[in-house]
Amino acid sequence: TTLRHSRVLTDRADRVSFVGLIIMIHVLYMWSAWLIVIYTITCLLVIGILAIGVWFVRVDIQRSKMISEKYVDTRKATVV
Repeated sequence: TTLRHSRVLTDRADRVSFVGLIIMIHVLYMWSAWLIVIYTITCLLVIGILAIGVWFVRVDIQRSKMISEKYVDTRKATVV
């Protein structure tokens, strides 16, 4: 009876650990999906901020070139 009793306990433990494993895989899968979403949104935000920064720098360079050309070459100066 002891062997049979230990076998029943082992079967229960196997079932419990299997269910726990399934739940753990499900939780990890859910977390990994959320982490992928958060990571993607963060990357898009960083790329957007960098793109806006590059755009502002280019516009500022163009503006400073136009100002310097206006003062250097009086023929390009416009009347405001």
